[in-house]
Amino acid sequence: MDLRSILEKITAAYVEFDPGWRYVYVNSAAARMLGRVPEELIGKNLWEVFPELIGTMMDQEFHRAKRERVDVRFAYFSPVLHRWVEMQAIPSENGFSVFFHDITKHREVEE
Repeated sequence: MDLRSILEKITAAYVEFDPGWRYVYVNSAAARMLGRVPEELIGKNLWEVFPELIGTMMDQEFHRAKRERVDVRFAYFSPVLHRWVEMQAIPSENGFSVFFHDITKHREVEE
């Protein structure tokens, strides 16, 4: 089984970006969470598609991951999804990969 097949089977949302913040890959779980089909996002700039993310914790952490070449993991309330998400961004030479999943129910139980 190749990597793309595996990424389509996992329950976590997964996206890849090139160094210019353009979507390179969007798995089906991410497409469902974002309410878009992958073809709507591929080749588009993250910050142009979702300008409401500019200035958020996600913006700060993604830029830190890219700048410092470190993995970042954080939870925050997404203004795009209108729910709590846990995100992990992993930089590489070709851009970076992001895994995320909805943790809203977990956060509500904690509160």
